This record gives sequence, structure tokens and C-alpha cells, in this order.
Amino acid sequence: MSRPRLRMAGLVCCAVVALLAVAAVTVRSLYPENSPATPPPRTAAAAPQVLPFTQPTATTTAAPDGPPSTARTRPLTASPPVSGPSVPVDAPEGGDGCDHAYGESHECVPWQFPPGTENRCDWLRDHGFGPLTVHGRDRHGLDTNGDGVACGPGDAGVG
Repeated sequence: MSRPRLRMAGLVCCAVVALLAVAAVTVRSLYPENSPATPPPRTAAAAPQVLPFTQPTATTTAAPDGPPSTARTRPLTASPPVSGPSVPVDAPEGGDGCDHAYGESHECVPWQFPPGTENRCDWLRDHGFGPLTVHGRDRHGLDTNGDGVACGPGDAGVG
């Protein structure tokens, strides 16, 4: 072989060795020595847990010596605040899935109603809500008579 070809072959070998070294360092940083040589199999991400807006509207329980009873439950309430320094949080409006312009601070009127919901006041009533005080903008248009109470007497769609 001629000298230029030998030099070229040497450069190619050096380049291959350098690439292998970089690959080895990368693999070692991704998979430390105390882990298996092969990466763990990839699994599908767990589905997020979505909590309902309210508790079921009716529960059936059997008394020890009596017939089952049906009782209406109240909407879910917020957890008590955690003690500690209070820091104002700039959360996006509706970021928790609740529209807090309606009802009390512990009530969660959904920011978006389920698809196919024809009458939002009926949906809210079916889920344990009564008439709701409107605080600020009536984003859902539930207070059609403008008296400050959504889904109350005189509002459209309220029977």
C-alpha cells in the first residue's frame, strides 16, 4: 500500500475508535453500572386519574334492620388549607377544571360541561347543585334573567 492510503486507513480507524468511545460514554451515562446492561422495557404512560366534579347524587345503603334508603349527597368540598406562609399563586382561570364564578368557593362548577349536555342547569341539579350565586362574569350564560343567581327561579331552562 502506498503511504497516502495507509495514512487514510489510519485516520478512518481513529475516527471509528473515537465514535465508539463517544457511544460508550453516552450509554454509561444513560445506564449506570448498577443497572442492567439493557434498558428496561418501555411501558405506556399511566392514564391520569380524573376525579368527578361531585359525589354521586344518590347513594343506596341498607340499614341493619330496614329497607335501603336513598339520600342526596352534597357537592365535593375543597380540602382545608395547609398551614404555612401564604404566597399568592397566579393560576390560570379554570386551571383546576372548575369555574369559580358560580356558587361558593368550595363548589366546583365544571369549566367545560360534558359533551352532549343539552341543559346545563339540569346537569348541575342532577349533580347536587341548587341555584348558584354568580360572582363576576356569567361565562356559561346560566343567569338568563340577570338577577345574580344562576339556575334560579326565572332563568331559562329551569323548571
